Amino acid sequence: MTRKEIEATLAMELPITEGSWLMKARTGWPSSNEEAGAEADVWAGVVPVVRGHGTAEPAPWATDLPVPESVAALGCAG
Repeated sequence: MTRKEIEATLAMELPITEGSWLMKARTGWPSSNEEAGAEADVWAGVVPVVRGHGTAEPAPWATDLPVPESVAALGCAG
């Protein structure tokens, strides 16, 4: 790593203690706080984990050029 890369890197340390973290692999919404017997002020939601390509964005100077077949084959041409 270069000095610039090291300075731009952020590392975090989070304590992992019994009962403080919960991870579930599932589909759909979690139960409501009332159904789960949890506190009303606890955030609940879904953080989708996706893997793939976003929409291809041409460089500002290449906007009038067609998207190459190799890029279109990725399924990301907009």
